[in-house]
Amino acid sequence: MHATASKEMVIVVSPTNRFKKIAPREEVRKQNLWHRGAFILVFNSKGEVMVNQRSHSKDVYAGLWEIGPAGTVSAGESVRRTAVRELAEEIGVNVRLKPLFVFRFEDNHTREVGTVYIAISDGPFKFKDGEVIASKFYAPEELNSEIANNPERFTPDSVFMWKKYLGQAK
Repeated sequence: MHATASKEMVIVVSPTNRFKKIAPREEVRKQNLWHRGAFILVFNSKGEVMVNQRSHSKDVYAGLWEIGPAGTVSAGESVRRTAVRELAEEIGVNVRLKPLFVFRFEDNHTREVGTVYIAISDGPFKFKDGEVIASKFYAPEELNSEIANNPERFTPDSVFMWKKYLGQAK
């Protein structure tokens, strides 16, 4: 089982993704240290992308909408394993993942080296761990419109990742 956020140990890295140390998640958040993250773009068979509302108890970007499941890489865990775990914990599926790209993101709340995967699934989805409180699928152009009209509703790291994905797709 996944450790609680307060006791979870996280891999701290340099901005170029080189291992630096292991630190408690709380320290990583308080000091805004660089860490690894896994992001999964979940598309359904209609080509729509999943967007999830984060729990209001999350330690960063609480209550905001996030493009796909995502999570911080814990000590002793690979990025791919984190992606598999997040799919199972957040939306209750175990599907094939295809790696897409790695990106760097930083703002006043988080600094992360994110690895993005893509998954195709029509569910059924089970939101069992409480990290996701709502979920919907958007056609890509609808999501782009939502982000443009209401950017404050979305996690900035997932918006950055989504825009990078769209840039690669062109």
